[in-house]
Amino acid sequence: MLIQLRFEMENNKMIRALVSPLKNYSRKMAVKTFANTSDAEYLKSLKDIHKGQRCFIIGNGPSLQAKDLDKLKNEVTFASNRIYHIFPKTDWRPTYYVCLDLSVLNTECEHIQNLALDNIFLSTVARPLITQKSNVHFFQEYGKFEINKFDVKNIEMSEDISKYISIGYSVTTASIQMAFYMGFQTIYLLGVDHNYAMSFNKNGKIINDPSVKTYFGGSKEQFYSIQSTLSVTRGYESAYRFARKKGIHIFNATRGGKLEVFPRVDFDTLFD
Repeated sequence: MLIQLRFEMENNKMIRALVSPLKNYSRKMAVKTFANTSDAEYLKSLKDIHKGQRCFIIGNGPSLQAKDLDKLKNEVTFASNRIYHIFPKTDWRPTYYVCLDLSVLNTECEHIQNLALDNIFLSTVARPLITQKSNVHFFQEYGKFEINKFDVKNIEMSEDISKYISIGYSVTTASIQMAFYMGFQTIYLLGVDHNYAMSFNKNGKIINDPSVKTYFGGSKEQFYSIQSTLSVTRGYESAYRFARKKGIHIFNATRGGKLEVFPRVDFDTLFD
């Protein structure tokens, strides 16, 4: 399998074309502008629609098994990025699909917008690539810190996703913020291995671990961004602090992996 790494997304002509309008005004202005859009109005309608319920947020880690997804057909679930590669193996489909990763949006937008899913949520930078469809909605991303750091310590969760989704360096953190806003009381993570074949350390050096399976297997060619593992961890830690403050429970039901921010629970014990 050929894996082409795109970790300098600013060097990609298409992404530069999408992001360049944001250079004309601050991120705060982008948030202000988004507040007047139909997407913001739609996101407002999601407030507390699942109040008191439980949900599952599905990662794309190598530990994810189709047989586990079969158990989630009657649950509210979030999934992201290239999760559709596992669709041929299961009848399960996510309730909410989320994609904010520029490398995925750059190469997969046409396929994503044609997925037979009821709720697709994408970063606003993908808007020029998406045909007008009633099941596709957009988020404004925002962070009160420099985006391209490798160790971000001041990540805050958004309490109102109709205004913005806080950048947490992981689509899983974005999905957690959605779950907060929708009123879920208990959140389970599955397939969030938090263990990457290639990642940045806090100094920006690429760490290569050939013993780790890639997150996106199953096709001849894949594109993905190298993660700053420490910054992703900071996002999870921020989400956990926010959840505890609000009385929301987050558990890691992943089979194995290296995510130890959240208490672990045995996935198989969660069903009658």
